[in-house]
Amino acid sequence: MVTTARTGLHLDAFGMSPKHALRRLLTEFRNRGWRDPGDAALLVILKIERRPGIGADRAAAAAPREFFDVNNIQKKDLADALTAIVARR
Repeated sequence: MVTTARTGLHLDAFGMSPKHALRRLLTEFRNRGWRDPGDAALLVILKIERRPGIGADRAAAAAPREFFDVNNIQKKDLADALTAIVARR
């Protein structure tokens, strides 16, 4: 049997369901002191669901500009948060 390692982000690494994945991402936002204007968490989770294997940087780009401005962060900060969630799984 040949297996290959998955690369990129996959929804199941965030939770058992899209709803659970959304909760995990919102918890990460809260733990980092981030607010979620414009439904950034939902948009990111939908992007990961639609594009399995997407890179963290590309998934982070799904968040609206307002999210980054309000939280005074860059896309890399969100990408790092996504990677951290997966690493803890």
